[in-house]
Amino acid sequence: LQAWLPGSLGARCLDARGIPLGLAQQYGLGYAPAGEWPHLDNRGRPCRQWKHGRLVIPHQNPAGQLVNLYGRAVDVGEDKAPRELRHDHLPGRRGNFNAPALQKPAVILCEGGFDALSLLAAGYPAAAVFGLDGLRWNWVKARRVIFAFDADGPGRAGLNKQARAAVLLGKEVYFLGAEAYQGHKDLNEAWAATGRLDLGPLGEAEEERA
Repeated sequence: LQAWLPGSLGARCLDARGIPLGLAQQYGLGYAPAGEWPHLDNRGRPCRQWKHGRLVIPHQNPAGQLVNLYGRAVDVGEDKAPRELRHDHLPGRRGNFNAPALQKPAVILCEGGFDALSLLAAGYPAAAVFGLDGLRWNWVKARRVIFAFDADGPGRAGLNKQARAAVLLGKEVYFLGAEAYQGHKDLNEAWAATGRLDLGPLGEAEEERA
């Protein structure tokens, strides 16, 4: 899958979102061309097939081992694919994108891979949880956790739930202010529009810890 990324519709998707191809390759992204893609689940049974060309983002565990794959439909225009077909994961347990970052002294947590890639491109340590509930706190060894969830209703609801869990575990919890989003819904939108992410004093601290 990684070998098919350069020159693909997946690479065009990354370019439109301001993500350098080299960075995406460094973090294991790939591309699955359109067609029938039969897969086996973790019990060796046939499972659903992936249709539409997909940009593929790896799920990992904290050791950096591949545990699942996320696919974003791009061959019909990433926002034109039917919503129920736009996002897909392989069956089985999920991990996190760039999960080894959870082991650092400090980490920025995002909902999706594009936001984490935007932060990585801007020089900040980040991991993506693939949704609002996709985090296993026993994986998070970071003492300082900065939440960078989407600036929308679901994002705020998920933020409140996960932040409470982090406080109960004794983490130092911080939140990105509205200025970090520059009037956009999420960090990738802000990065794609402006080519910069400024996390203020929080970002300065994280650059020192990275």
